[in-house]
Amino acid sequence: MGVRIRERFPGQWWVFVTHKGNRTAKPAGDYETALEAKKIIERQLHLGMFQFPRKEPLKPKELPQPTVQEYLETFDDTHLKLQRDKTRANYLDGMKQYILPAMGDRRLDEVKLEHIERLIASMRQLARKDGTPRLARGTIDRHMRQLRAFFNHAVEHGMLEKNPVPRPKKLNPKFRGAPSRREEIDPLDEQETALFLETVQNDAFSRKHHSLFVTLIYSGLRIGEALALEWSDIDWNKREIVVRRTWDRLFRKLNKPKNDKVRRVPMASIVFQELHAYRAAKVEYWLRRKARDRQLLQSRKLWNDVEHLPRPVFCNIYGSHLNADNLRRRHLQRCLKAAGIRQRAMHDLRHTFASLHLNNGTPIAFVSEWLGHSSIELTVSQYGHLEPNRGQDWINSLPGLSRENLQQGCNKEEKEKSAPMAAVVGFPVSGVKSGGLSGAGDRDRTGDVQLGKLAFYR
Repeated sequence: MGVRIRERFPGQWWVFVTHKGNRTAKPAGDYETALEAKKIIERQLHLGMFQFPRKEPLKPKELPQPTVQEYLETFDDTHLKLQRDKTRANYLDGMKQYILPAMGDRRLDEVKLEHIERLIASMRQLARKDGTPRLARGTIDRHMRQLRAFFNHAVEHGMLEKNPVPRPKKLNPKFRGAPSRREEIDPLDEQETALFLETVQNDAFSRKHHSLFVTLIYSGLRIGEALALEWSDIDWNKREIVVRRTWDRLFRKLNKPKNDKVRRVPMASIVFQELHAYRAAKVEYWLRRKARDRQLLQSRKLWNDVEHLPRPVFCNIYGSHLNADNLRRRHLQRCLKAAGIRQRAMHDLRHTFASLHLNNGTPIAFVSEWLGHSSIELTVSQYGHLEPNRGQDWINSLPGLSRENLQQGCNKEEKEKSAPMAAVVGFPVSGVKSGGLSGAGDRDRTGDVQLGKLAFYR
């Protein structure tokens, strides 16, 4: 142990204490004060009463918060690159087009709810050259969900304590005034479906895609799933189509289907017959093609040696995947116009599949499974209103509400209305003999009117 004093500055003395590996130093003032403090500390050390000040751990140096634009690079490297190419492109496009111009230079911890509300207001005010709104309600909702995921990532990595973007249910009312391009689904009805397919069949330019449109309407496949369909995905024995992949038209590559869910869709008789005839015609067509065409497809791994056909079921003249935009613009919309039917989107053919089945009484659980929805709740919310006689068959299904009981009840009510009051209460009025009324005495006495009233209110 050791206590010593030393003059560090002119006229300023310090006390230095060293004991069992601990050290401390304190200013004491002039020499006399320092000498007195030295004696006191030595006495405390001897008695074990001196306490050295606790050493507090050094706080790590806080780094400045990154801006939204700077953190986007981290978000891209650690999260977006693990997603599908199309998902990553949608995120980056929305962030660079709408989010960064509004708050890209703002630090993460500076973003508040008011900035999100101003961003939504600015997105609602965007307009095209003709004055129509540029962004629909669903587009704004999608960008807000992406922005919430961006800030959730920052919260999970310790950059923020709270996400400034509210949950979708709380945020949606803020942009309800934005226009919605499509308030509800718009499928083809039964007559329009027949007319459209007949128009495609009779059109010299679009006739080659008749089998594709039949498959879309009567199998409910998404357009990407139909374009990715290969001959090995068709089970002719079980009459099923196995959906294993989807075609990404933006990056022109095959991906896993939506929800990464492989499903089997039964082939309707019209689909089975159409694809069977389509395959026979395709085999004959490709047998007439030159050998080098087949060799080129083999080198690109697009040739099916078993079927002697290109691997994609619906392919162009080169054996490659079709272009969905061309199908929509040059065939779907043109044939709808020729048939005198209002314009529909390609996805409406999938809605047509669901509406035709539900209107025909197919259980919605089957439709949900064939469509590949993640849950039956999604199918009910989207197509539940299409079920025929919705609720009418069940409203009178309670045990006491059968048709016979209802008729008997009506007849009984009519009899009661026409009968006198005495028949209702089950006893004669005053002055008439009664045989079964308690308290009325024997048959020779007049019935008690007061007891009759009690029987009435029983």
